[in-house]
Amino acid sequence: MTTVEDIKNIINNHLQEKVDFYLENKKIKTGKILLFSIKDFYCVFVLMSEERKKRLTFEIPYPFSIKEVDQNNILFDYTLQTFVDNNKFIKENILITKNKKTSKLLNKKLTLKFYI
Repeated sequence: MTTVEDIKNIINNHLQEKVDFYLENKKIKTGKILLFSIKDFYCVFVLMSEERKKRLTFEIPYPFSIKEVDQNNILFDYTLQTFVDNNKFIKENILITKNKKTSKLLNKKLTLKFYI
């Protein structure tokens, strides 16, 4: 499990850099990171949109795991496998639970690609 301080240290090293957010290899957001914070259970990015020259706030749930793939790529892991840590009983109980509203990030990986 990744701590709040780990995430802050990793992301703060990339402030003022251009970033693309990819969800399963599809670009969903792009911009330059101006500010980063963690509020409740969300990672909050304040981005400067390059095409609209406008600030926007992008909030994503706290990941189950975060990993620096290399100097320019960070992986936010939202997969159930990471969450349950190979416990089949917990995984089965999560899968049979019917939720009316689930995150589009659930059971996926979000990649942050930085351009220096």
